[in-house]
Amino acid sequence: MSDQRKLEPCQIKDWAAHYENAKSKSITSLAWCPIPNKQDGLGYGRLMAEKDGPLAYCGFIAAVLVCSKQKHRDGWLTDDGTGDGEPLTPRDLELMSKVPAKCFDRMYAICGSKKVGWISWGPAGIPWVPEVSTPENRREGTEQKEKNGQYTDRFNDFWKVYPRRVSKSEAAKAFAKLTKDQESMAIEGAGRYSRHCGDTGKDADYIAHAATWLNQARWEDDYTTPTNTGGDGFVSSLPK
Repeated sequence: MSDQRKLEPCQIKDWAAHYENAKSKSITSLAWCPIPNKQDGLGYGRLMAEKDGPLAYCGFIAAVLVCSKQKHRDGWLTDDGTGDGEPLTPRDLELMSKVPAKCFDRMYAICGSKKVGWISWGPAGIPWVPEVSTPENRREGTEQKEKNGQYTDRFNDFWKVYPRRVSKSEAAKAFAKLTKDQESMAIEGAGRYSRHCGDTGKDADYIAHAATWLNQARWEDDYTTPTNTGGDGFVSSLPK
């Protein structure tokens, strides 16, 4: 989901009842969070029945942990933990938790649906993606990519981390063809590719143009970097 679409303030439902206990309520700054282990409720069953249910659940748990570290703890998914704060977008939550933005994108859509109901919205209703996952919905937010010389926030996120910033307009055209999930994977993959190029000292002339990299879906490539070779002859690597 493109972060360009307005996100209304929303709140994790029944925060005090589910994610606080007598001990946590006595602590100003938490380093842990009580989370229910009940997994037989109707909402949980409906969530997991969704195609992207596990992604949404991952995002929800990460969002609970983000909220547990706020100064004002009441489940508000905003920058200051209050209902008057600036809503946290999937990209914001990714930066705060290191969990991919696509998990939060699906969290807002599925956990915030009436069917699951783990997130409550303000008077404006649910301003996020529709409940039903269709090719048209997955394309939503990607149709308007470049207007009047302006690039979308999602493309700019990609462009900031890509290691070779040439032929920007061609890159934007290639980015415009991606689905929402592919946008998130491309942004994350561009960061890995950039680190890989730096770690291996790759010459700039041999770094792929962004449009080529996107058209070939090279965010799916393995960018692990060999670190050393042990006595057994095997190369040990760490994921980048």
